[in-house]
Amino acid sequence: MDPLTRLLNRYQANVDQPLGSVTRVVEFGYKGMPIEASVHSEARIIICLRGTAHYAAQHGHVRLRAGDGLFIAPGKWIQATPQRHYLTLGVVFESAAPRCYLSLPERQPDRRWTTCLPEQLRWPCALPEEGHTLCRLLERKGGNDRYYHGLFESLLAHCRHTLAQPPDNLPSKALITWQAAEGYLADHLHLAVGREEVAAYLHIHPNHLSRLCLRFAKISFARYMQDKRLERARILLADPSLNVGEVATRTGFGSANYFIRLYRQRYGTTPATSRPMPES
Repeated sequence: MDPLTRLLNRYQANVDQPLGSVTRVVEFGYKGMPIEASVHSEARIIICLRGTAHYAAQHGHVRLRAGDGLFIAPGKWIQATPQRHYLTLGVVFESAAPRCYLSLPERQPDRRWTTCLPEQLRWPCALPEEGHTLCRLLERKGGNDRYYHGLFESLLAHCRHTLAQPPDNLPSKALITWQAAEGYLADHLHLAVGREEVAAYLHIHPNHLSRLCLRFAKISFARYMQDKRLERARILLADPSLNVGEVATRTGFGSANYFIRLYRQRYGTTPATSRPMPES
């Protein structure tokens, strides 16, 4: 039994149900994007396994019923707006090893619903080039619903086939822990999380987290977080409707001045001057 099937079995979920409708989030723009919105530089998919999941996106509201699929192009945002019980499976196509995660709603003491990510799983290898080609085709405009539905089904088939392959080398416990830290940070760059918060999530000592970062990322944990925040900021800066202060807030920097100073140190220019020139 492959790792994904074992994971889904723990939640009495079945990913082999027929694919329903497919929605794509490919529209550019970050104006009005909630601070808590999820943005990744890689393509992503989400499949609703149970119940009904709701999301906000640039083009409006998205509702996924059981069996429906959602494709999010690189650099595009979504925000889960949980209203009741559901279960979704997400895949972020990170270059080295894509990441699967389960998502479900959690009721807070004040009766608000928030999103919980109880389980994550790293792939044993990278997505084959055919899978990346399918992602690029899903990003393009001009096709009809049947065309995109077929592409999404093919992408799912590639995912299942890849996950079913035995890995060449089993990852060490240290690598699995570091990959979990990477996934957590990618999902929380909009928050002012630091080493202590990530270590608490992983149930390890902060010093151990720092050692893992030096071992696998070859830089300090503070530098790693700065790099990831600045990479996310460069994505958001492509939208002229967001000012520099809004970009700083949405990437977890304490202030616009601090963000500008770090940006200049890293790239040799200010955020404002590095923005793309408007088309004439």
